[in-house]
Amino acid sequence: MRTIIDSILKGEIHVFDQIVTRFNEQFLKIAFHYTQNWENASDITQDTFVKTFRNLKSFDQTKSFDPWIYKIHINSCKNFVRKQKLKRLFFGEYKILESDDIPNDIQPILDCVNLLSFKQKTAFILMELEGQSSKDAAQIMDCKAETARVHLSRAKTNLKKQLTQLGYHE
Repeated sequence: MRTIIDSILKGEIHVFDQIVTRFNEQFLKIAFHYTQNWENASDITQDTFVKTFRNLKSFDQTKSFDPWIYKIHINSCKNFVRKQKLKRLFFGEYKILESDDIPNDIQPILDCVNLLSFKQKTAFILMELEGQSSKDAAQIMDCKAETARVHLSRAKTNLKKQLTQLGYHE
């Protein structure tokens, strides 16, 4: 990754495509977990790559690149979610996050995931849905691995409670 970054910093902008190719699919899935809408997920992912490109010169190449870019992406997701909450607050409740791509039987589960706190939701998405280790998730979330596992545990507990109330059973 260092040679790719060095090339980009030297002005070989076309090399940035390698970063996009490497992370695009994964970032789309992560953003979709936050929004349940592929168009919004695409916008968030594109925003991540723009921010990454703009801030690449500030990346400390003695550290791992993956947690750095994941952190940018998670923050882009967080900013999107925050803006949507503000829109609902000022303009009333509306279903901006609906998608025809979601089967009806999964929608209640996704709705429950959306009720989690941002930290719980992030831990759940990264570790349970995307298969990240607690160490990697902690780096992305900027916390200790134990803290990431606590957020995941609380997320699972809250999801279980919510799903039980909706009539889902183990």
